[in-house]
Amino acid sequence: MTKDQHLQDQEDQYQEALVDAICNDAAAFVIDGYTREQAVEKAKAINQRQQEADTDPTSALATLAEAQSPTQHAERGAQIAAIADELREEFF
Repeated sequence: MTKDQHLQDQEDQYQEALVDAICNDAAAFVIDGYTREQAVEKAKAINQRQQEADTDPTSALATLAEAQSPTQHAERGAQIAAIADELREEFF
């Protein structure tokens, strides 16, 4: 495997992890009563804020409410996973 291929694989894995995080957050929002479209948009906005917070030297952005993922419903883990899979297929 060349360095370029390895770098591309790493980038692909990173992008997949972002999509997974967005879908899991969006699934929690769906359970909380948001439409699927609203949930995905809200989850994308949160993910963007979290990425901005990663480069903030003061770490202040990470404390803002709009940079916080929703509370995951542990008792509904299977339901969240199923919704997240559906959202991934529909929106990504």
